[in-house]
Amino acid sequence: MKKIASVVLSVLAMTFLASCGGDAAASPAGKYTLDKAAFEADIKASMPVAAPTEGPAAKMMAMLLKTMEGMDGSIELKADNTCSLFMTMMGEEKKADGTWTLDGEKFTMTAPEDGKDVTRSGTFKDGVIVIEEDQGGKKMTMKFQKAAE
Repeated sequence: MKKIASVVLSVLAMTFLASCGGDAAASPAGKYTLDKAAFEADIKASMPVAAPTEGPAAKMMAMLLKTMEGMDGSIELKADNTCSLFMTMMGEEKKADGTWTLDGEKFTMTAPEDGKDVTRSGTFKDGVIVIEEDQGGKKMTMKFQKAAE
């Protein structure tokens, strides 16, 4: 009788573990939206001096901030390792379909841009995709937070 109880408990324990996600890493599939506040803070931090308050530089800063207000972006990762990218900037909407991979925390995404495939790499951790790019000698960081389902 003890042997049968032991076997039943073992099977129940394995079933419980499997139902709790025997796969330790949950699928990153889902929709991720651009963290605009973090992006704006990153842009401001990359400025060499404090934001100007008057003159042409102030106008340029105001235009940049206005552009960022209307900017939006998202990435949809699908379980079959395809993805869709959406970006709205200055009233122009862009969409591209591509592929993605995840190796540990290393996230890689490839999608067409201006007629050729462009690969971007970053990290994926705790439901956040972080992509860092070099833009004219300055690093630009974009964070995408997983949207609530």
